Amino acid sequence: MNIKTTKKNINDILLTDYDVMIIPCHKGIPLFPCIFNKLTTKKNNIKKILKKRNYSGEKDEKIHLINTFETDVILISCGKVINNSSLENAFAIGVREAIKNNYKNLLVFSDINYTNLNNYESYIIRGSIWGSYRFDNFKTNKKLSIILNIAHEKSSLNQINFGLIQGKILHKIADLANSPANFATPSYIGKYAKKLVKKGFEVEVLKEKELKEKKCGGILSVAHGSINEPNLVILKKIAKNNISPIIIVGKTVTFDSGGISLKPSKDLGWMRYDKCGGMAVLGLMEILSHLNTNRTIIGILGIAENMPGGKATKPGDIITSHNGKTIEILNTDAEGRLILADALSIASKFNPEYIIDIATLTGAVISTLGNSAAGILGNDKKLINSLQKSGIETDEKLWELPIYKDFIDDMKSDFADLSNMSKSGNAGTATAAAFLSSFVSDKVAWAHIDIAGMAWRTKNSDIQDAGATLFGIRLILNWLLKNSIIK
Repeated sequence: MNIKTTKKNINDILLTDYDVMIIPCHKGIPLFPCIFNKLTTKKNNIKKILKKRNYSGEKDEKIHLINTFETDVILISCGKVINNSSLENAFAIGVREAIKNNYKNLLVFSDINYTNLNNYESYIIRGSIWGSYRFDNFKTNKKLSIILNIAHEKSSLNQINFGLIQGKILHKIADLANSPANFATPSYIGKYAKKLVKKGFEVEVLKEKELKEKKCGGILSVAHGSINEPNLVILKKIAKNNISPIIIVGKTVTFDSGGISLKPSKDLGWMRYDKCGGMAVLGLMEILSHLNTNRTIIGILGIAENMPGGKATKPGDIITSHNGKTIEILNTDAEGRLILADALSIASKFNPEYIIDIATLTGAVISTLGNSAAGILGNDKKLINSLQKSGIETDEKLWELPIYKDFIDDMKSDFADLSNMSKSGNAGTATAAAFLSSFVSDKVAWAHIDIAGMAWRTKNSDIQDAGATLFGIRLILNWLLKNSIIK
């Protein structure tokens, strides 16, 4: 789909120029922009229509009004609580509804008549652009084309531009995340990252030769069965100080067949989404490349394809990871933790204050939390609590699980320092995190986010089509903003 965005000064808007406008509601009351204040009669007429139609204003409830303000109107409820997240979701739903009804020339207002929110404009724009996303790169018939017109006050232009930057990058990263494994190979993602280089933003791509030199036995073992060599990408947003950096690590498995421990064939095509942790890190870092930060932020992607083959790693093999610890591989389908072991070890050498890793790591987290929240575990309660708060504010919820000493002991091997599967077979999400804890210094605040149940959707919803959700970008961006790391 071809999407064009335009910015218009709100005072120059003529409603008859547009097919439809999208207006959010709070508790069933439309939140019109301030320039509508003089249109009392028309606004009252809409309120009467809503009452007649028993519009309750339940969250995400939508209603379609024809030719009410010299143009059609789509109203979407933010529910009982209005915040930046509910506003963002409402506009995503509204834009999707407009496209569904074949509107081509859409109008959204960055200004709403509501005084209890600050800097909400970027969320409106980000939500509107996300609502317009369709993954049709491999469709041969792309007839759909829309114009998303953004009416804004002059004073909100910086927030509008911030929302536009985010929205356009979300589209690019979603295209990459949704692309199949024969297209989005490790080297292709590495090349994408390389193109982001600019002043104050560095990118280093370690290929097989460099990974061997650095003794990254974890990621190399995962890639042994594939014709595609692994890449480890390091992206740096450089700040002009010597404060310890923040590091975000992403598991990026471009396709996970399970290796020799082969997965069942049912739904195997969805395993191209095993790269979504890395896609979140890549998207976040690309957004940061356009911003100013008061702390160096480093993103690390461990990229590999997990395939069976004559050279593939076998159950029972023992490898040596980057930090020198040996690992007995009991199941080649527990490959993500091997990649993260090397990536976390490399991250630790930058002497960071915080490490956050994000990964589609375990099926067990889906059994525990379903598709409602990601699991979070780590060694620093303050970090975990602050990330959970950002999760609430962005509607990317996190639920904390423990890492008990029992879980750490459960990952010890009889023949190596560690095994990549627990002896008990219990508490899969927590034992996986316990394994990862062996590759992070106790002196570094660390949080592990398991997004296996949140990284993609298998069917269309009001907010998005089936495919990658890019869970984690909005959350960690919010966390950086809340901690004043982004200027």
